[in-house]
Amino acid sequence: NVVAKDKREVARVYLGIAIMHADKLHVIPVIDRPDNLEYELSAGLLRVTKEHQPTIGWWGPTASGGEVAESGAGQYETVHRQLEQRYTVRTITHDGASVSTKELQALLLVAPKNFTAAQAGAVERYLAEGGKVVALVDRMAVDPRTLTATAVTSGLESLFAKYGVTLNADLVADASSAYAAFGGGTMTIYHPIVARLEQLTFPWVSSLTLADPLPEGLTATALVRSSKQSGLTTEEPPFRVDPDTGMGLLPAMPSPERPLAVVVSGALSGGTSGQLLVVGTSRIIEDRTARQFVDGVIFFENAVDYVALGEQLIGIRSRQVTARPIAPLSDTGRAAIKYLNTFGVPIMVIVAGLLGLVWRRARRRALRIAYNLPS
Repeated sequence: NVVAKDKREVARVYLGIAIMHADKLHVIPVIDRPDNLEYELSAGLLRVTKEHQPTIGWWGPTASGGEVAESGAGQYETVHRQLEQRYTVRTITHDGASVSTKELQALLLVAPKNFTAAQAGAVERYLAEGGKVVALVDRMAVDPRTLTATAVTSGLESLFAKYGVTLNADLVADASSAYAAFGGGTMTIYHPIVARLEQLTFPWVSSLTLADPLPEGLTATALVRSSKQSGLTTEEPPFRVDPDTGMGLLPAMPSPERPLAVVVSGALSGGTSGQLLVVGTSRIIEDRTARQFVDGVIFFENAVDYVALGEQLIGIRSRQVTARPIAPLSDTGRAAIKYLNTFGVPIMVIVAGLLGLVWRRARRRALRIAYNLPS
């Protein structure tokens, strides 16, 4: 029903869009977010114009139930739904026999734990064939009830070390952290994956170390780094990470920025040129995290699209992120702003009043002179 002024009428409206090309059809059932329409249309056009929908492999806890309950990992239904709009998502079995560049455009390693030598070998063969891997790896498990951190192993540490990436068993504490949009960490702004992202929140993230020099034939880029107000855990796990004990992790003076996400390119394992993207946490795509910090899901989807499709959709999706974090201020800068707000505004009002008084007197004097009026 449409009510306008003094009339009422019944109208047929359509809340969705159908995109058709040849014998293919893509339906956007409901357009509930105008800011997302450009991305939905572009993704739909890309899907119907491609001859074959790309296939990616998901090796890790399933989207819901089963392995998730056993492993204690969060569910991944939100990111699964997003990926299935553009890809055929294939779950990789435990032996990794189906991992091949002939079948998969990209391989996603999500929260890998205790990989056997055979499973790590399957990943190595895939990279040697020119495969592209996105690995979200946890080196520390944090119990949300007791806030106790314990070290875990993925079984891929030695493999990634061959490519110049070391997964450190630590946690990064940063003054530029969640619950306030303060931007202090750095991102490689010229790289398509993070080019339009203003901020990222990485829960319980471990640091990465890039070898110097890297193995011959490989190049690496640190996509995301911590801020200069970050620190590392110094205790041997297990240890507690509650605020009462964790504040000592933050350094008093600026410290080195630590890589949190890196991408390595080149002839991995001496084979065809491939790509390996490693992130020091898998929690950025858990449902409970994605609901609060959408920037992590955007980063992950950008990474998947970059290795599987190219750069067609990355810029459009990243424009949806509207957070504009506040740059961190020094003590001097904060004091200057405080005193400017306290004394600057009253002074400006007084100066404006004095200028108005001077202007009125000058105008009055000019009128007396023009009309020969007595003073």
